[in-house]
Amino acid sequence: MNINKNALIAVILIAGPAFLIWPNSTGGAAIWTINGFLALIPSIKAARKGRDFIPWLVYSMVFWLIALIHSCIISDNDKAKQEKGWHKCPYCGEYSRPEAIVCHCCGKTLIP
Repeated sequence: MNINKNALIAVILIAGPAFLIWPNSTGGAAIWTINGFLALIPSIKAARKGRDFIPWLVYSMVFWLIALIHSCIISDNDKAKQEKGWHKCPYCGEYSRPEAIVCHCCGKTLIP
């Protein structure tokens, strides 16, 4: 995940519309900005689990509470597991923890 690119896009999505839509109204801009920064919580959680940051940011801005619960219950995808050092079994294709020497699924020895 490229933090700098995602941070720039997040600022544009959060602050941009707030001050373009409501240039003279501080209340609307403040609500939009607060909502945007709250939306970062589920977006970052989902990005750490291997999901795309920008779609999750938009999803979180619209349905914050649902996105927060959703980001807490989703599991790591294959990309996130590889980044965390998990091993893919050459026989069955399941991922095993980094310290595993035997596949938890098929029971065969993992090749280092």
